[in-house]
Amino acid sequence: MKFYDASGMKAMLFSSAISVALTGCMVGPAYKKPELTLPEQFDQAPVGQEALSSENALWSAFNDPALNALIARAQQQNKSVIQAAARLQETRALRGLYFYSWFPTITAAASEERSRASNRDPFIPSGTGIKD
Repeated sequence: MKFYDASGMKAMLFSSAISVALTGCMVGPAYKKPELTLPEQFDQAPVGQEALSSENALWSAFNDPALNALIARAQQQNKSVIQAAARLQETRALRGLYFYSWFPTITAAASEERSRASNRDPFIPSGTGIKD
């Protein structure tokens, strides 16, 4: 019976895994970066959304008009920031309601049902149904 050396097998597997991983990362010598033409304005943004009102304007402490202009431009053009702020406000509101989940919940329900057996039903014993 022939036994194989486990350390040699591990080294061979490791080296082959590294070589496969590195060859998968190769781009090739003839790679050219594609040139993209992007529109000047995002045309699928919802209309009528106002810019994000910044409650804590931390960048205003720098007294930099260029930074203030960049922040104002980003707030006007980046609709995903507005959506993220809305989700954050929604989450904070729901977090305030989470407190009430620790209390017991009381529910009540009422129902009523009335049924009368017919005298004409063949499966009801005689004399127990309603007489016409």
